[in-house]
Amino acid sequence: MKGDLIKMVDNYEEEAKELVRKMNEQFNRFNPKTEEIIKRQNPEQGLLKDTNTSMEKINPNILKSGPPPTPVATSGACSQCGMLHPPLKPGEKCPNAKIELKSEKDGKDVNINKYLVDLRNIAVSHISIKKIKDPDKLFQNIIIEITKYLEGYSE
Repeated sequence: MKGDLIKMVDNYEEEAKELVRKMNEQFNRFNPKTEEIIKRQNPEQGLLKDTNTSMEKINPNILKSGPPPTPVATSGACSQCGMLHPPLKPGEKCPNAKIELKSEKDGKDVNINKYLVDLRNIAVSHISIKKIKDPDKLFQNIIIEITKYLEGYSE
């Protein structure tokens, strides 16, 4: 009986190896570039063997991020930002509209959103650290203090 069990186990192993071979052949027919990787694969460890062949070079331009895509103008889109969103009240400025500020010092465009995001992150961090229970009150005070600061600011 023990001999029969060993034969069954050997038979299952042979069938499994044959099935894996057939799957790899089928996979390689549909994915020809992966054939080289599979050939270098170490079946015992499941890791790639260290061969002296070089891997395909990755195009570095793929890894670089560019500016986000501009929204496509569609009918019914906001005239200020070009995106679709609920209508604004008459005379209300769209919060998504680009604010154009130029630095008189060097003539560059100033990205105000970068600074506002930094301020937001600082405020959220301090709300969390100080366990502030009334963020509305905090933001009201921040607005008052920023207004006072801007009124007194001069260059």
